[in-house]
Amino acid sequence: MACLACAIAANAYSAAPHGRWDAWAIWNLRAKYIAGDHTWSNAVSPLLAQTHPEYPLGTSSLIARTWVYGGRDFDPSVPAGIAGLYALATLLVVIGGLGVTRGPTIGLLAGCILLSAQSWVGEVGAQYADIPLGLYFVSALTLLALAFADESDATANARHANTRAAIQAGVFAAFAAFTKNEGLAFVAALLFAIVLAVLLTSAGRRQLRGFALGLAPGLVLALLFKVFIAAHDPEVSQSVGAMLSKMGTFSRWGSILSVLGARLLTLGEWYAHPVVLAAAVWFVFRRAATPARNEDGKAPFPKQALPLWIASSLMMAMYFGAYLITPADLKWQLDTSMDRLLVQMLPAVLVSLLLATAMEQTEPLELPAAADANARNTSTRKFRKKAESKL
Repeated sequence: MACLACAIAANAYSAAPHGRWDAWAIWNLRAKYIAGDHTWSNAVSPLLAQTHPEYPLGTSSLIARTWVYGGRDFDPSVPAGIAGLYALATLLVVIGGLGVTRGPTIGLLAGCILLSAQSWVGEVGAQYADIPLGLYFVSALTLLALAFADESDATANARHANTRAAIQAGVFAAFAAFTKNEGLAFVAALLFAIVLAVLLTSAGRRQLRGFALGLAPGLVLALLFKVFIAAHDPEVSQSVGAMLSKMGTFSRWGSILSVLGARLLTLGEWYAHPVVLAAAVWFVFRRAATPARNEDGKAPFPKQALPLWIASSLMMAMYFGAYLITPADLKWQLDTSMDRLLVQMLPAVLVSLLLATAMEQTEPLELPAAADANARNTSTRKFRKKAESKL
């Protein structure tokens, strides 16, 4: 499946080496300004009013830095290659994150499910910032799941590892904030999710402090950019009355739900749709699993999945609210952005779903060499006990 995805991406590059509209009109154009001699300020010029000069510069800066290292030849293979690397990293995070927390079988199946999503694979060749943003989303949530792992009988080293994971989750959330405006919303959703999880479970305060520590430097940079450098954002130019009026227009609600349903159906063919495949994995492994049960006979909801579910649900609600109050034409906004929002959230939602419902890893994985060493140590201990008894 990975080879097929590479073939699709290569075909997209051969057809449009400069990417689709947003790539050459926003991200790659701004990267050329940043990489040029004394032209970086053009990347945030208000004259680019139709191509979002208020967007953060994370993706464009990475492309620009690579062009500078290559001698400023502005080779279109650079942004295409970066897009491919981001997609590969996203795939590996999904496989590795679920592989560590729920076992290698579920991790590999989750990777296959992600590759089955036509919209996600097709977006790689577009060279948009949505694939990088999706990587930061799923990385932050996966690290947060590791940070909230059960510590009931954990050693001090395990607790330190959880804190490090929380710090790294904050770093990736800050990366998201400096990639697109949606990243700032993700930071708010994640902070709310962690605080709520702390209040509901009476645990996780150390993870909250670690997350804030990792988040702070990048978030400060993103906020300084938005306040002092970025062009004016038209999304915040509306009056409160205008926004409330749009929220009370029920036809807008219907339009958003209708397009959302249609776009969800186009994520893949019915027999290879990521929702269908994820449900199949959940059903098979949930039925086969024998997790610890509560007094009422029900399997407990994994504590580490709680902040992931809260953050993912809140992000979808915030996207819905943004559509309700958008000053742009609603139909145009839905037609041009709904697919990309689903691409952003698909890896994160997939990890959140399978983390909460699939079979937990019950035994630690051992490499063959380690297993052989343990076997030798066991044999040695038995021999010593037998010798001591004879003596």
